[in-house]
Amino acid sequence: MYARLMRLASLVTSFAVTGALGAAALRPAELSAQPAQGPTVTFDFRVVDEGGRPLLDLKPEELTIRVDGHAREVASFDQVRFAPPRTPVEGEGDDPLPPPFSTNVPGEAGRDVLILLDDESFRPGREQAVKDGLNALVDALSPLDRIGLRRFPLGGEVVPLTHIRAEIRGVISEIRGRAPASVTWSDLACRTRQILSMLPDFLAGASTHVPLTIVLMTNGLATAQTQGPIAGTPSQLCEVRSTDFSDLEVPALVSRTFFHAVQVLEDSGFGGSLNELTAGLQHLNQVAGGHQIVRLSGASPQAVVRVLQESSAYYTAGFVPERSSQNGRDHRLEVRIARDGAKVITRPKVIVPEAATLAARAKDQGVRAMLLGPPRQELPLRAAAYTARDVNESLKVVAVFETADPSAAIESAAVGLFDANGQLRAQPTAKPGTFKVSPASLAMEARRGAFRLRVAAVDPTGKRGTVDVNFQADLTRAGPARLSDLMLAASEGGPLLPRLQFTSDKVGVAYVEIYDVAKTSDVAVNFEVARSLDGPALASVPAKVEAGEGSRTAVGPFAPSGLPPGDYLIRAMVSVDGKPAGRVAATLRRAGN
Repeated sequence: MYARLMRLASLVTSFAVTGALGAAALRPAELSAQPAQGPTVTFDFRVVDEGGRPLLDLKPEELTIRVDGHAREVASFDQVRFAPPRTPVEGEGDDPLPPPFSTNVPGEAGRDVLILLDDESFRPGREQAVKDGLNALVDALSPLDRIGLRRFPLGGEVVPLTHIRAEIRGVISEIRGRAPASVTWSDLACRTRQILSMLPDFLAGASTHVPLTIVLMTNGLATAQTQGPIAGTPSQLCEVRSTDFSDLEVPALVSRTFFHAVQVLEDSGFGGSLNELTAGLQHLNQVAGGHQIVRLSGASPQAVVRVLQESSAYYTAGFVPERSSQNGRDHRLEVRIARDGAKVITRPKVIVPEAATLAARAKDQGVRAMLLGPPRQELPLRAAAYTARDVNESLKVVAVFETADPSAAIESAAVGLFDANGQLRAQPTAKPGTFKVSPASLAMEARRGAFRLRVAAVDPTGKRGTVDVNFQADLTRAGPARLSDLMLAASEGGPLLPRLQFTSDKVGVAYVEIYDVAKTSDVAVNFEVARSLDGPALASVPAKVEAGEGSRTAVGPFAPSGLPPGDYLIRAMVSVDGKPAGRVAATLRRAGN
């Protein structure tokens, strides 16, 4: 796709700029990291004030680390910031334009939020507080945030992680409580056992490279029992033991998750006290490294937004472990800071790998190792992924990336393609001179499916950055045809180069490939610019369509400098033999000059 795009530069000059779309239309935080004195072990932690707001100015010298009671020097220190909760704009739709790229810029990066909804813990007719709370959470998401929902412990996945707000709202509107009219202690214990037995799978399935915010919404859980089996049960199936909670410690330690407990203060049918419902939830919160339990009622739906507030920033610190502790086991961790009114949120233990594992990690500290490491934000980046068909009929993914700081440059970089199970499936090799061009591009083969693209880069001063792009590798069906992703590029009289955002570019180009149409078929493409997914076209221009080897290529110009700053949708409206077949679209971001 990219190679073909480069060969189409001559087509752009055949269009008059006056006929282009839009012509008639309308500093990141830098934290110093001390060099490690040996192989390090890292862990994540958060620091919030009494109102749950993250503290963003923490310095390494304020931090005290103790492992098994022994003080350890801070060997590394980094901060990762996501977009804070946003305030909804009155009149805006559920689905703003999809972001044109992913970014790791502090305060702008997106996060993944998975809701585990225990709808068996509140009665039918008592679900409105849950609906209001979840809608408030969706309202506060940033455009780059993804959210998913699963009915828990039974019911399965309802909505996988998605940017599409309308999809999650549709599910929220259908939520119904499923608790029986009367809930005994035995019922509560059985439900608790089910939840505790399933949580390790969620923790183990979370990526160790990208944090996942897990929100458990429930009326409460049973605490561990000291008495024997519950009377009336045929076995000890529903006896909640302390080991049911402690068995979660290791999965929680090895996963990169932030756990939040939201207690739904609605009628569950349970005849016991609120304290009994809260005790088990507090125990789980402690084991999973959560903070204060958020209490949700009909009078306080906005309380759930605290989850986004607390999870909008975290720190990663590292220490050099004592030789005797390098045994692959978990060790007691204490993290403190010298600041009044601040609360440190971290897990109570840390796993210290064996000495051989640590030594191997210490040797592999290059840019490729960053593909498997935690997120880095010292070097701000932007990236996007585009899917097309390769000449051998397989799918090709083109990664396009650049620094988000105009004064920075990429000295070296690596790109990795991970499947839905977190397995590295492709890692293309860059040709000499690849990173001298901005944006840089690398292509790789892929099969159909959900993927995460990670770009890791280092600048000449040693600053490091990673950015992750979640996308679906597939072609878009358009009647008898299939379409590649729509790519936007720019030209100033030279070769076409992909663009992730536009500033003062005078000529931009929209480009799409069309496959699986007969050689005798007439293919027409019209490019439109709009302000919303289905809004009216502000301008349109017919594309120039040319036949290629096994495909058609369509290009059309637009004038970025003629558009006010903001996000726009470029739509490729495809017709085959005079009949509308389908469309594909991409978001154009016009930044200020």
